[in-house]
Amino acid sequence: MKKILIHAHIFYEEMWPRLASCIGNVDQKYDLYVTVPKNRPALFSLVRTSFPQAKIVCCENRGYDIAPFIEVLNQVNLDDYSYIIKIHTKRDMDSDFILNGFNLSGGRWREKLLSFISHRESFKAALEYFHKHPKVGMLTDKELIFDVDKYGALDSSAYPEQKQFIKQHGWKYRPYYFVAGAMFIARAQCFRKLQGILSPADFPMANSGHTSQLAHVVERVIGYAVYNEGYIIDFVGSRKEHIMWNYGTKNVKIRLHRIGRFFYQKKLTKSGRLLIKIAKIPVFSYKRTQSA
Repeated sequence: MKKILIHAHIFYEEMWPRLASCIGNVDQKYDLYVTVPKNRPALFSLVRTSFPQAKIVCCENRGYDIAPFIEVLNQVNLDDYSYIIKIHTKRDMDSDFILNGFNLSGGRWREKLLSFISHRESFKAALEYFHKHPKVGMLTDKELIFDVDKYGALDSSAYPEQKQFIKQHGWKYRPYYFVAGAMFIARAQCFRKLQGILSPADFPMANSGHTSQLAHVVERVIGYAVYNEGYIIDFVGSRKEHIMWNYGTKNVKIRLHRIGRFFYQKKLTKSGRLLIKIAKIPVFSYKRTQSA
């Protein structure tokens, strides 16, 4: 097996120890690229203390964790690697945050995304799963693998924009899945089509409103890249677990969530207002304070 390319993006400094502990579970040869925002020199020594060999890349606060990933992709030769690991310091979510029926409040979203690397045994299981299943191109947590067409409403603007992005680059559109939150381990060759077509300067500066931007489009297109190479996105589990998940548990949770959303919805609009709807009728709205 060739080396592994690890990309870790740090924005929330206090979460770096969690990422560092996960990286420590990789027992194969790897190159570590750590991207950090400019004007954060303290992060350099923080990273060097744990990983003196890491290549640290300064970047503007553009495109959340996606633009830094594109920057790293543009710097490397994918032929040098068997796999790519992408992780970042995803913030905690609100205490009542639910995504398609799944409770991802607090640090749950982040921890689920890190599950493939959170222990040495889980990382070993991921590599073994790749070996046993040559059609699998990417692994992550099962609750965060979404059908881009079926769940277009996750970001109503990003959905048509990702189709346009694919069309603009002359690629054939096909049904595919993507990872909500963009942390994963994947075969390096899946990313060939993403090299050199974008630069960090193409991404708008990040903002706390989480509006639809190029980063959210590319988050989805990363999934397309996997399927376009003939692979699928999967989770580590037995055949029985996959059958139960795909034809039972997942569908029940999603259906219950959709019923619940008819009676009660709370969402943050692009203008930064928190909107509450009862039976799809707006009943309350207020301007939410934005943080950097």
